[in-house]
Order: sequence, then structure tokens, then C-alpha cells
Amino acid sequence: MDPLILSGAAVIDGTGAEPVRGRSVVVEVGRVTAVVDDARAPRGARVDLDGATLLPGLINAHVHLCMGAEADPVGAMKGETLAATTIRALVRARETAAAGVTTVRDLGGREYCELAVRQAIRDGLVEGPRILAAGRPLILGGVTVPSELGLEGHSDADILAHAITDALLGAAAAPVASKCWSGACCAAL
Repeated sequence: MDPLILSGAAVIDGTGAEPVRGRSVVVEVGRVTAVVDDARAPRGARVDLDGATLLPGLINAHVHLCMGAEADPVGAMKGETLAATTIRALVRARETAAAGVTTVRDLGGREYCELAVRQAIRDGLVEGPRILAAGRPLILGGVTVPSELGLEGHSDADILAHAITDALLGAAAAPVASKCWSGACCAAL
């Protein structure tokens, strides 16, 4: 398959350097593989982006794809089925990618539906950003959280700290280790 050649745009490389012109961005199999002088661009399908600006994908390090922007997002989520929450999370993921955000860190959803959204994106069923998901947040005791969210409560911060330490050291300590088994790749505390 021929590469896609994006040319004519100002290119921002994300290092803090000034935008440059006269460069072509080479895309192969959906990934940027090179940024070269226009004169050295390989053959391929060309897209002229004169007047546009290209920059690396953005990263949002704190999202909740299962929750919307309502004044009371938890209340809104409590009022819908898990299936509706999952569909809304899929839509939010697509909108996020369309806005230029290529990676998100989801710090807590509902009954692991954000992990299902991540898998649907990985499987190519829908378009969306790369998702680093925490799964269910770990909640310290004394915090009131709606039971519908299925959050894991802990009554003692020392127990939580011990579980995290054990998980980081490779021990199979619940509940942190169970989050890893569920497919989570980060933790929200």
C-alpha cells in the first residue's frame, strides 16, 4: 500500500520549536513514519493541506468516558442503563478522537464498560483514542459514592497503601491486583 503524503501545512513537532513549512508528513498503515523535506517525499497519495497546521495528537490525562458534561454527571449516569452508558462512552470516545485527542487516561467508569470501549477501538469496530483505563476507582473509607457505580470501598488508607505496594512489587494482592486482571492499566485513587 502506498503511503499517504501530507504536504503544505505548517508542522509543529511538539518539542517547542517554531512551526516549520516545506515539510511533508509520511503516513503508512495509519501511523506517521517520517517528516521529510517536500523534495524528498516518497511517492504516494498526496493531500495538500496548504494553510493548515499539523501537530502531534493531544493527550488528555484525566477523563471519565462514562460520564457526560451535565451539572450532575453521576446522577445522569445513575438514571440510565449500563448499555446506554456504554453507548454514550463510545460516542464520547469518537468525539474525543475527532477533536485531535489521540490518547486518554480514563480514571474510572461504570462496571468496566470503559474497558469494553477500549477493546472495541482496538478491534477496529469504532474509531477512538488510545485508552489507558483504570477501571473502577479505589475509594478510601468515609467517601460517599453511589453504589450504582460499583466502586470498591476501603475503610483504611493503610490497607489501600499496602495493597498498592504489594501490587507494585508483584504480589497478587487484592484489590489492586484484581484491577490488573480485569484489564486496567493504571489506578485512580
